[in-house]
Amino acid sequence: MEVSHYGPRLSALVGLLGSAFPLSFSKTQALLDQLLGVQISRGAMATIRRQSG
Repeated sequence: MEVSHYGPRLSALVGLLGSAFPLSFSKTQALLDQLLGVQISRGAMATIRRQSG
């Protein structure tokens, strides 16, 4: 099992934005950066989404 370097809340948000609100990786990156100041790679998001799916 892969482990995310991000906490459970951010991981849950990334999963939610990719499923319930199907945002692209680019839009998710922009939203997290602008609202939370979090920079996250597409690879990290893909890992989180794969784990939560």
